[in-house]
Amino acid sequence: MCCLAAFTPNHDGKNETLTPKMNGCRVESIRFMIYNRWGELVFESNQPNVGWNGLYKGILQPEDVYVYYCSYITDDGISRQQKGTFILLR
Repeated sequence: MCCLAAFTPNHDGKNETLTPKMNGCRVESIRFMIYNRWGELVFESNQPNVGWNGLYKGILQPEDVYVYYCSYITDDGISRQQKGTFILLR
């Protein structure tokens, strides 16, 4: 899995949501979470095609560095985790 280094939810039709990119790997289950710099969970999904649009509780979040954590099980039963950072740009 890999994640974008930055995304820009600014309604221009490009990079509007941040979703995990599975690079052709088929996933049986997934948990994708995004945290702000204070460790507050601002997004969570158990669906591989549902991404974060930069909102938290209906409020646009500021440009900043965020942390993602993704744990998933592949269709052959292998459990994996990945974490990292990305930048939200407007």
